[in-house]
Amino acid sequence: MPKQKLAFERGGTKQIELNWQLPWRNMTVSAGARALGQFADRAELTAGKDFPLEGGSVLRVRLRRELGLPVLDVLRDGKPLPGSASDPQQRLNVAVFMIFLLGGLTLVMSLVALATGASALVKLGLGWYSLPMGVLFPALGLIARKRHAWALFAALALFLGDGVANLYVAEMQGGRPPIGAVLLRLFFIIPILTGVRGVNTLNQEND
Repeated sequence: MPKQKLAFERGGTKQIELNWQLPWRNMTVSAGARALGQFADRAELTAGKDFPLEGGSVLRVRLRRELGLPVLDVLRDGKPLPGSASDPQQRLNVAVFMIFLLGGLTLVMSLVALATGASALVKLGLGWYSLPMGVLFPALGLIARKRHAWALFAALALFLGDGVANLYVAEMQGGRPPIGAVLLRLFFIIPILTGVRGVNTLNQEND
């Protein structure tokens, strides 16, 4: 059973708890030992509900779609709780993690391709050409962590450019790229795009 615990303030005590069953069924919402309410199914969760909190503030929970993926909003007086899916800092953290992961995987698989000459990896464009990318991605991740949106765009452009190059090579060789490779790229692209939105929101809040 999925569970999420959230605090009202960053670094604070996690008082809000959400428990549900897959896929988005029988969700319960509580604040400490006090039950706030529940959602029977995805339709109710998509409609969303407001729950009054002590002190007069309001907690809103709803499910929506963004870039084709479900996003669970947990808002206090209209602002996302720290660590929730729509929290801009959380979005940036996930984007940076994905860039680090991308760099690590690229570096490791490039070394494996060079050491073994595995045709499956070579067809994906891994080898000497991809080694610098394995270093560049983490460098861009470090810069992006300091709330520089251009670093996220650069990582995205580098990743997409590599994908286009691989498609071209596959076409020239008379083959087709495996559908798994295309889906894997979407797995990285979407969090980086939402990370850009997160950085923009954080920078606007600081202006």
